[in-house]
Amino acid sequence: LENIDRKDLMHPVRKLTTAPWPRIRLRACRVLATVGDTGAVPDLKKLAASEQDPKVLHSALRALARLAPAEALPLLKGATPAEDELRASAAAEGLGDAPGPAVAAHLATLLDHPAPGVRSRAIAAAVLSGQLDALARLDQLHAASPSDAFESLALMGRKLGPAALRENRELAAALAAD
Repeated sequence: LENIDRKDLMHPVRKLTTAPWPRIRLRACRVLATVGDTGAVPDLKKLAASEQDPKVLHSALRALARLAPAEALPLLKGATPAEDELRASAAAEGLGDAPGPAVAAHLATLLDHPAPGVRSRAIAAAVLSGQLDALARLDQLHAASPSDAFESLALMGRKLGPAALRENRELAAALAAD
């Protein structure tokens, strides 16, 4: 169904978010995000609120942040600091996958998150959404955590190749002007 890329065929995939097998739930989240099925937002919210498997939780929050950022951000608080970081990291990655400048308003708390890994993903998401002023945060991140700064650059590099820039002419023009 992912290869067909038709949102109207995603109902069976939405049902798989409640499957008893973590790998199936994880894959369902990825398919729903890839296809861009915004109709899956309630299912993803329910899954993110109750999921115990960290990989599935990450995938659900990443998909939710990509499809409906405003719905994902209230779910960032976890039971432990490690879960908080996992949730925030997933949301930042999802915002990095989301199309265009619509994600800009949702990045503020993630750009100032105490975890360097979250900040690195948020910086990448901001730059990918066209907020090139976020690049200035890389110096601070590099001083605190060089590996996370390089991770941010790697995330941006994977999404700023020639094919991606041909698809996103606004970002290409902003990068060329900067």
